[in-house]
Amino acid sequence: MALCKRMRTPNNDERAHLYQKLQNKFADGRMKSERLVVARIQRQACCDRQRLEKKVEAFTQRCRRNLPR
Repeated sequence: MALCKRMRTPNNDERAHLYQKLQNKFADGRMKSERLVVARIQRQACCDRQRLEKKVEAFTQRCRRNLPR
């Protein structure tokens, strides 16, 4: 019984290693999500800029059409 229990619980080195692995995994995930958020913000900014350029273009076209010759 005692032997089984001792075999089942990992020793401190192993535990530290597993803990480190978990931490790395979570840190990795956090970094990845931050990168994704940044990418999404950049994409959004790009889309906004393009939309704005289109609006400006349309506005200038309208103005040109409405100008008296």
